[in-house]
Amino acid sequence: MKIVYILLLILYQINAFINIYTTYQGNLNLNSNIKKNNNINFVIWKGYAIPSKNYIEFGKSIIDKGLKNNININVTICDRYNLPNLNNTILFGHSAGGYHCINNKDNVKARITYGASPKSIYDNTIFNIKNKDDTNILNIIGEYDGFISYNKLLEQKYYNYEYNIKNNKLICTKSNHLCIAENKKTFISTLLCKYDQMLDIDYNIMMNDVSKTIISYILYLNNKNTTIHNYKYTKEILKKNLLFEITSYRHFLRTKPDVCKTYLYLDYNKNFTYIKTSGILGDMLLEVLEYKCEKNIFQVDNTLKWLFNKNREILYFRYAKKDFKYFRLPYIIK
Repeated sequence: MKIVYILLLILYQINAFINIYTTYQGNLNLNSNIKKNNNINFVIWKGYAIPSKNYIEFGKSIIDKGLKNNININVTICDRYNLPNLNNTILFGHSAGGYHCINNKDNVKARITYGASPKSIYDNTIFNIKNKDDTNILNIIGEYDGFISYNKLLEQKYYNYEYNIKNNKLICTKSNHLCIAENKKTFISTLLCKYDQMLDIDYNIMMNDVSKTIISYILYLNNKNTTIHNYKYTKEILKKNLLFEITSYRHFLRTKPDVCKTYLYLDYNKNFTYIKTSGILGDMLLEVLEYKCEKNIFQVDNTLKWLFNKNREILYFRYAKKDFKYFRLPYIIK
């Protein structure tokens, strides 16, 4: 009986050390009863229309991993894009919150975005970033993010090199867009036909990968010899063009290829294979089909013909402005 009591006491302590309460401004605060010398205020600016409660598990993960690295992190999930008057603050923005995060000019220790475009992507648009300072910024995009492609990190990498930006770190994690919000889709994302990937996978696995990356970046801010989690992984993945098989036809229609991602859809009813690719990989695929395939290749001038043409030959469509190459093969790739 005594052993059972001790086990229950330990279990209670593990689950009860994080306090959660709501402020008068509608923000959610999460903090730990365990005191450490190194204190950080971690402020979360949410994605559009995502409830604050969906970020609680992510906040707990940040606190837990911080304590394991001797860092006491107080998490504030803001109801709006307002910055509480806190010291030693790291501002974190998810999705739409990421745009507001990098556009913010308040004095913070660092800014972190997840599932949001880096600064350079907004240049020459109506959303042009006003904050041009070379401050501490970590941009994270998941490999399986269905809302935004991690190739944006590659574009920002070239931008940083061209303009001699030193304090902008770029990391690709093994995660999707919504894992830090419990993989819960919103009405707006459904309405806009935004399809995230890996929604059927346990979100905790991907969320923990994001949390580890964030904690390692906080350690890096205090010691530049610290390696940011997924740094080597990011270097490798940005060199490749990965193939993603999409099982939903509607989802496939919404995909856009780039130099990092090629999309494949197998239509077993019509016995077609659809491929969307970009850049040199598309040129190589076209060359292989021209020299190795016995069927004729017909180039069409729009995507409707590419999708609905009843021709049983190979169909090819090129969108020159974006260098997209679309292929439809009259058989299923095994």
